[in-house]
Amino acid sequence: MKKLASLSIFILVLSLALMGCVGMGAVEIVDLGGCMTEIEVRNTALLGANSVTHINNDFIMTLNADRHTYSTTDVISIWGTLEYVGDSECILIWHGCPFMIFYISGGDFGDGFGGFRSLVSFSNVLNRGRAYHFDFQKSGVWSADDPNADFFEGLFAAEELILPAGNYTITLVGDFRLSERVMDSKSGLMAELNITVTQ
Repeated sequence: MKKLASLSIFILVLSLALMGCVGMGAVEIVDLGGCMTEIEVRNTALLGANSVTHINNDFIMTLNADRHTYSTTDVISIWGTLEYVGDSECILIWHGCPFMIFYISGGDFGDGFGGFRSLVSFSNVLNRGRAYHFDFQKSGVWSADDPNADFFEGLFAAEELILPAGNYTITLVGDFRLSERVMDSKSGLMAELNITVTQ
C-alpha cells in the first residue's frame, strides 16, 4: 500500500512539473494602455507562412500573413510582432495609439487604406526578449463621393478582412519613439509583404 501511495505521489509531482514546463511557453496577456489592451506576449514570435522580418538597432519586427494566396471568400489573417533585443532589461517607448500601424495598398480601390491612429501620447515599457503580438486592425477614412465608398463601407462593416481579387502590399510600421520629443528618435521599423487574392 505504501508503494502505491508513493507511486501516486510521484506521478502527481511529475505531472505538475510537466505542466509547469508546458506553461513556460504560454501566452501572457498585457495591457499597454489606451487602445493597446489585451496584447499577447510570448517568449518567441509566432511566424506565419508568409513572413518578413525587419531588424533595426534594438528591435526585431515581423509582419506575417497565414498564406501567400487567398480566394475572394477567404478570411485573411495578418499580424505583426515586436521584440526588444537591446542590452537593457527593458526599454521605455513613446507612441500614439496604436503604435503598430498596418496599411494595405493595391487591388482596384485607389490609394489603399490604413495608418490612422490617435496622436495622444502614451509611454510603455517593453521587456527584453518578449515577442509582443499585434493583430491587424482596420483603419481608414473615405468620403461619400469616393468611387470606392461602397467597398470601404462593406470592408469596415465586416469583422474579418476579406479582399476582392487583386495583388496587395501589406505594410507594417513600428510608429513609436525612443524619446519623449516628437521629432526625435523614431524607430525606423517598416516591413512589407505581398499577397494575392484570386477569384
